[in-house]
Amino acid sequence: MPDKAPKSHPIEQTQLFLRIKHPTLDPKEITAVLGMQPEHSVTAGDNVSSAGVRRLFNETYWLAALPSWSQPPFGKPPERSTGALSEFFPEFSAEDRKLLMRVANPYDFSLIAWLRRLDVHRAFIAHINQTDGSVTLLLTRRNKEAPYTLLPSIAKRLSELGLALEID
Repeated sequence: MPDKAPKSHPIEQTQLFLRIKHPTLDPKEITAVLGMQPEHSVTAGDNVSSAGVRRLFNETYWLAALPSWSQPPFGKPPERSTGALSEFFPEFSAEDRKLLMRVANPYDFSLIAWLRRLDVHRAFIAHINQTDGSVTLLLTRRNKEAPYTLLPSIAKRLSELGLALEID
Protein backbone atom coordinates (compact mmCIF):
# COMPACT_ATOMS: atom_id res chain seq x y z
CA MET A 1 0.00 0.00 0.00
CA PRO A 2 1.54 3.35 -1.00
CA ASP A 3 2.27 5.87 1.72
CA LYS A 4 -0.08 8.81 1.77
CA ALA A 5 1.60 12.17 1.89
CA PRO A 6 0.60 14.12 4.98
CA LYS A 7 -1.73 17.01 4.36
CA SER A 8 -0.04 20.32 4.85
CA HIS A 9 -1.28 22.58 7.54
CA PRO A 10 -3.05 25.69 6.15
CA ILE A 11 -0.37 27.96 7.60
CA GLU A 12 2.24 26.10 5.51
CA GLN A 13 0.17 26.81 2.43
CA THR A 14 0.30 30.57 2.91
CA GLN A 15 2.94 33.24 3.11
CA LEU A 16 2.66 36.84 4.21
CA PHE A 17 4.95 39.54 2.81
CA LEU A 18 5.38 43.24 3.44
CA ARG A 19 6.04 45.27 0.28
CA ILE A 20 7.03 48.91 0.22
CA LYS A 21 7.35 51.05 -2.90
CA HIS A 22 8.56 54.63 -2.79
CA PRO A 23 9.98 57.14 -5.29
CA THR A 24 13.00 58.17 -3.15
CA LEU A 25 13.41 56.21 0.11
CA ASP A 26 16.60 54.22 0.54
CA PRO A 27 15.92 50.52 1.24
CA LYS A 28 18.51 50.69 4.04
CA GLU A 29 16.36 53.28 5.82
CA ILE A 30 13.28 51.05 5.50
CA THR A 31 15.27 48.11 6.90
CA ALA A 32 16.58 50.19 9.80
CA VAL A 33 13.20 51.65 10.74
CA LEU A 34 11.28 48.36 10.54
CA GLY A 35 14.07 46.20 11.98
CA MET A 36 13.50 43.54 9.32
CA GLN A 37 15.75 42.26 6.57
CA PRO A 38 14.20 42.27 3.10
CA GLU A 39 14.30 39.28 0.80
CA HIS A 40 14.63 41.68 -2.08
CA SER A 41 15.24 45.39 -2.43
CA VAL A 42 16.08 47.84 -5.19
CA THR A 43 17.02 51.50 -4.81
CA ALA A 44 15.29 54.10 -6.97
CA GLY A 45 17.55 55.57 -9.62
CA ASP A 46 20.45 54.37 -11.71
CA ASN A 47 21.76 50.96 -10.59
CA VAL A 48 24.49 48.66 -11.83
CA SER A 49 24.08 44.94 -11.16
CA SER A 50 26.95 42.71 -10.06
CA ALA A 51 27.08 41.54 -13.71
CA GLY A 52 27.65 45.14 -14.81
CA VAL A 53 24.16 45.68 -16.26
CA ARG A 54 22.88 49.24 -15.86
CA ARG A 55 19.23 49.72 -14.98
CA LEU A 56 17.13 52.71 -14.07
CA PHE A 57 14.44 52.09 -11.46
CA ASN A 58 11.69 54.68 -11.05
CA GLU A 59 11.01 53.66 -7.45
CA THR A 60 12.52 51.89 -4.46
CA TYR A 61 11.16 48.39 -4.00
CA TRP A 62 11.48 46.59 -0.65
CA LEU A 63 9.99 43.14 0.08
CA ALA A 64 10.23 41.08 3.28
CA ALA A 65 8.71 37.70 4.08
CA LEU A 66 6.90 37.85 7.42
CA PRO A 67 7.04 34.82 9.72
CA SER A 68 3.72 33.05 10.19
CA TRP A 69 1.90 32.81 13.47
CA SER A 70 3.51 29.47 14.24
CA GLN A 71 7.03 30.96 14.00
CA PRO A 72 8.84 33.45 16.24
CA PRO A 73 8.18 36.13 17.32
CA PHE A 74 4.58 35.07 17.84
CA GLY A 75 3.83 31.50 18.87
CA LYS A 76 0.49 29.73 18.89
CA PRO A 77 -2.85 31.48 18.38
CA PRO A 78 -5.19 31.60 21.35
CA GLU A 79 -7.62 28.79 21.93
CA ARG A 80 -10.98 29.22 20.29
CA SER A 81 -12.96 30.05 23.38
CA THR A 82 -14.85 33.25 24.01
CA GLY A 83 -12.73 34.10 27.06
CA ALA A 84 -9.37 33.50 25.34
CA LEU A 85 -10.38 35.50 22.27
CA SER A 86 -11.77 38.34 24.42
CA GLU A 87 -8.42 38.66 26.21
CA PHE A 88 -6.36 38.35 23.04
CA PHE A 89 -8.52 40.61 20.85
CA PRO A 90 -10.00 43.24 23.16
CA GLU A 91 -10.27 45.70 20.25
CA PHE A 92 -12.52 43.30 18.30
CA SER A 93 -16.27 43.47 18.61
CA ALA A 94 -18.07 40.53 20.21
CA GLU A 95 -19.52 39.72 16.77
CA ASP A 96 -16.07 39.62 15.17
CA ARG A 97 -14.76 37.38 17.96
CA LYS A 98 -17.68 34.99 17.34
CA LEU A 99 -16.93 35.06 13.61
CA LEU A 100 -13.24 34.48 14.32
CA MET A 101 -14.15 31.42 16.42
CA ARG A 102 -16.15 29.98 13.50
CA VAL A 103 -14.16 30.86 10.40
CA ALA A 104 -10.62 31.85 11.38
CA ASN A 105 -7.76 30.41 9.44
CA PRO A 106 -4.22 30.41 10.81
CA TYR A 107 -3.36 33.29 8.48
CA ASP A 108 -6.05 35.43 10.13
CA PHE A 109 -4.01 35.22 13.31
CA SER A 110 -0.80 36.06 11.42
CA LEU A 111 -2.47 39.07 9.83
CA ILE A 112 -3.75 40.28 13.20
CA ALA A 113 -0.38 39.74 14.86
CA TRP A 114 1.48 41.59 12.10
CA LEU A 115 -1.00 44.47 12.18
CA ARG A 116 -0.27 44.82 15.88
CA ARG A 117 3.47 44.64 15.31
CA LEU A 118 3.34 47.19 12.49
CA ASP A 119 1.24 49.58 14.59
CA VAL A 120 4.41 50.94 16.23
CA HIS A 121 5.51 52.04 12.74
CA ARG A 122 2.26 53.91 12.05
CA ALA A 123 4.02 57.29 11.56
CA PHE A 124 6.58 55.78 9.16
CA ILE A 125 3.84 54.06 7.15
CA ALA A 126 1.88 57.33 7.02
CA HIS A 127 5.01 59.15 5.80
CA ILE A 128 5.46 56.60 3.01
CA ASN A 129 1.82 56.93 1.94
CA GLN A 130 1.87 60.75 2.13
CA THR A 131 5.00 60.98 -0.04
CA ASP A 132 3.66 58.96 -3.00
CA GLY A 133 4.72 55.53 -1.74
CA SER A 134 2.70 52.47 -0.84
CA VAL A 135 2.78 49.81 1.87
CA THR A 136 1.10 46.50 1.11
CA LEU A 137 0.66 43.21 2.92
CA LEU A 138 0.71 40.37 0.39
CA LEU A 139 -1.05 37.15 1.35
CA THR A 140 -0.23 34.25 -0.95
CA ARG A 141 -2.33 31.12 -0.64
CA ARG A 142 -1.82 27.78 -2.34
CA ASN A 143 -5.50 26.91 -2.19
CA LYS A 144 -6.79 29.77 -4.31
CA GLU A 145 -10.17 28.10 -4.79
CA ALA A 146 -11.09 28.35 -1.11
CA PRO A 147 -12.78 31.64 -0.24
CA TYR A 148 -11.18 33.99 2.23
CA THR A 149 -13.36 36.11 4.48
CA LEU A 150 -11.71 39.31 5.66
CA LEU A 151 -13.11 40.18 9.06
CA PRO A 152 -14.38 43.76 9.42
CA SER A 153 -12.00 44.39 12.33
CA ILE A 154 -9.02 43.29 10.23
CA ALA A 155 -10.17 45.52 7.35
CA LYS A 156 -10.54 48.41 9.79
CA ARG A 157 -7.02 47.87 11.19
CA LEU A 158 -5.57 47.73 7.66
CA SER A 159 -7.28 51.02 6.85
CA GLU A 160 -6.21 52.69 10.09
CA LEU A 161 -2.58 51.76 9.41
CA GLY A 162 -2.74 52.80 5.76
CA LEU A 163 -1.97 49.30 4.52
CA ALA A 164 -3.29 47.69 1.38
CA LEU A 165 -3.93 43.94 1.37
CA GLU A 166 -3.24 41.96 -1.77
CA ILE A 167 -4.46 38.36 -1.78
CA ASP A 168 -3.01 35.94 -4.30
